[in-house]
Order: sequence, then C-alpha cells, then structure tokens
Amino acid sequence: IPEKRLPHVPENYRFNGHIFYLTADSKEERSELISYLGKNEINAIFHYVPLHKAPYWKGAYDNLNLPVTDMVSSTLVRLPLYYGIKKEEIQYVADNIREFYKGVK
Repeated sequence: IPEKRLPHVPENYRFNGHIFYLTADSKEERSELISYLGKNEINAIFHYVPLHKAPYWKGAYDNLNLPVTDMVSSTLVRLPLYYGIKKEEIQYVADNIREFYKGVK
C-alpha cells in the first residue's frame, strides 16, 4: 500500500485511533475498493461529507470552492477499527487491500 494513501502522523505525535483510513486516487477507485472489500466481508465505508455539501445546507454554499476538502471527502475510505480487533483481522484487511491494488496498478 503506497504510503501516500495512509494517515500521516507527525513525528512526536500519537495516533488517536478513533478511525483508520486510507485515500484512493479517485472517487471511482474508492467505490471499487469498498465494493471489493465488501465482497470479502470487510465493512469499509466512505466517511465524511463536507459540511458545505451536507443536505441540511443544500443551496446555502453553492458558490463555496473547497477543492482539497472535496477531493479528500470523495477519496477517503474508512477501514474497520474497534476495540478488540484481532491481529488476524487486521492482517486480513491489509492483505485484501494489497490484492485490490495489485489489480489496479
């Protein structure tokens, strides 16, 4: 898995562990990855909808241009993470992601 896809934790910081994610290169790739993982019984989902695009604010911020926010929200994949996840489960998720990307590149 290319390092650019994984969360960046600055030196001297600790990962807070409330989610674990990776980023795809496009919204289409994200959808394909989520589908691939789902077929292998891995519950991965897309995560954040930017507030300026949330249904509650529909129409209120149509002229707002936030390209980085939009790009990240359309490519982020949230991976399974919960208290008690087993090393074997983590390995299974990682192996499936690697297999997916072997077919993409």
